[in-house]
Amino acid sequence: MGNKILGVDCGVKLTAQNCKDLAAAGYAFVGRYLVPNSGTTAWKALTKEECQRITAAGMSILTVWELSETRPKKGYAAGLEDGAKAYDLAKQIEMPTDGIIYFAVDYDAQPSDYESIFAYLKGARDETGPYEIGVYGGYSLIEWLKMKNLCRGYWQTLAWSYGKLSHARTVYQAVAQTNIAGVSVDINECENLTTAGIWAYMKGESDLTKTEVIELIEAAQKETLGEIKTLLRGSGTTPNLWAGNE
Repeated sequence: MGNKILGVDCGVKLTAQNCKDLAAAGYAFVGRYLVPNSGTTAWKALTKEECQRITAAGMSILTVWELSETRPKKGYAAGLEDGAKAYDLAKQIEMPTDGIIYFAVDYDAQPSDYESIFAYLKGARDETGPYEIGVYGGYSLIEWLKMKNLCRGYWQTLAWSYGKLSHARTVYQAVAQTNIAGVSVDINECENLTTAGIWAYMKGESDLTKTEVIELIEAAQKETLGEIKTLLRGSGTTPNLWAGNE
């Protein structure tokens, strides 16, 4: 990748302090699980409140669905079920529709599994409505799926890639299991947040202070887009509209 934007992913719910510390350490996005906040997945489930904490710290969010490592081997029917649940959860957290829902293939998938995995992803996409989908997996699987032209995002993991990098990747999980700011995370690289479907809440008009509104109007009058971006980001958010490389 060219200019690398660094992010992390983790399986724990982040506190406001965790988010501030990760942002201060230079990370621009966080990968979190879009799974039910109940039962066996409650411990790792992303909530709207956590999304707000991440966004308030100035970071963006990568969302991934995973119930079990080999779930995608179960094919189309499983994909329909998971896609419908992921869609409902995306609406619950008010995820913007330009965000991508990634579906994890979290094992060393073999070519004999690829058709079943594709069917699973097809089922998921049939249920995610306005949300496009991505896939998390190793090099060979991503290369094969790219030719199918179903996914918009390709999150490649260092695991099961055997030193190879796919040109299709939109996110690369480059370092596994390290500790940053007291949180166990994987480190990821991304070239363009928008292309990768990594999103953030846009600060609502009602959330702006009077001073911020005046500053934005003055910046607009000067027709300085870069200044507008800076002012919005300085207000504690990374607007999804401008997320990515510039």
